[in-house]
Amino acid sequence: MVVYRVWSSRWRYFNATVLVLLFVYLTCTPSRGQSWSRSWSRRPTSNRSQSTSHDHIPLTVILAAIKKDNLTLLEQDSGLSHGDTQIVYVADDPNAMHTVPVNKGNEAMVYLTYLIDHYDSFPDLMVFMHAGRTSWHNNILLHLKSSSLIQRLHRPHARDAGFVNLRCDATNACTEIQYAVHGQYPVSVFTRKRIDYSRQLKLEYAEFDQLWDEIFPGQPVPSAIGTHTGAQFALTRDMARRVSLAELKRLRQWIVDTDLTSKSAGAVFEFVWHMLFLGTQASVVCPAPLECYCALYEICIQAVNADADRLLDDVTQEGYRAYEMGRDIGRIQHLIGQGPSDERDGELESISGGRIGPDLAGLSKYTADLDMYIAETTKRLDRIVKESDAAGL
Repeated sequence: MVVYRVWSSRWRYFNATVLVLLFVYLTCTPSRGQSWSRSWSRRPTSNRSQSTSHDHIPLTVILAAIKKDNLTLLEQDSGLSHGDTQIVYVADDPNAMHTVPVNKGNEAMVYLTYLIDHYDSFPDLMVFMHAGRTSWHNNILLHLKSSSLIQRLHRPHARDAGFVNLRCDATNACTEIQYAVHGQYPVSVFTRKRIDYSRQLKLEYAEFDQLWDEIFPGQPVPSAIGTHTGAQFALTRDMARRVSLAELKRLRQWIVDTDLTSKSAGAVFEFVWHMLFLGTQASVVCPAPLECYCALYEICIQAVNADADRLLDDVTQEGYRAYEMGRDIGRIQHLIGQGPSDERDGELESISGGRIGPDLAGLSKYTADLDMYIAETTKRLDRIVKESDAAGL
């Protein structure tokens, strides 16, 4: 509160004038924070190039890493802006600056440990991510790069939403939403293990019910469950504190105690993070890809292309194909370094669909074709993003 001391009638007149002008300014100038609703479909009114330091919301990024991850690369390829912070948890290194009590549950153990350790000092806005710098968990239009997600993240939207999954691309978990059959689900919905049809399905249902009661004791099972897998999300302080410290500790201990494997325990949390913070009534959180890209990353394809849905479908398929080609090239380079052998030649033939023969015949042509496809796809993705940015002027 600002306190004014009036020394004379002249000063009283001056102060009254200032207060009137200030009131008019505040009431007639729209708040930047009011320019966004929580709707995924509303387009930002300002272009990224016009953003100012006033718009900048400091971000704390929490990364789930293991020892084989390149910590130097994680620092250099972070995507952070001035004022942001990155905290790297190394789950399998008990001597790391930031680590976990037990290396179990994959990224879920890291996320819960951070939330427990910092419960009384949460920053305004947090992002929880895997350490992989390029990963299928990310988004095709951003070349599956983690740093690009951080750089383009529309922080006011993330702040206003409270919780948002960072993934926008269509995934099976959202295009094939799970619906309860007579109020029941097979346990594979959570663990991603194949249904064991050699036993009675009711045992699968019973196992799911047990897991549900352990994670959400006393809460009814929803009629549908759906969210993007990958377990990468933005979270605000206020939303994080909807879950008590005692509950966070209980959930972390559940990971330690459960008979599920580390991978399956982590998979369970991939499907429940949104319900932990938003409530089990929000059991399906699957924004349309076009709306998600526009709201979360300010890439609004629908503003520049009348058939935006089909375009996004096409480039998503092309992008994932290019990603797999890049992985193939890496594997081919690794095999070449091993030297000649029947096993090497057999795997190269399998990877290339027969285009690479014995003694590396056809190798150069095959890898050149892959490189060309990757380059052309990259240009197309970049062109779509640039056109969207230009349309925002």
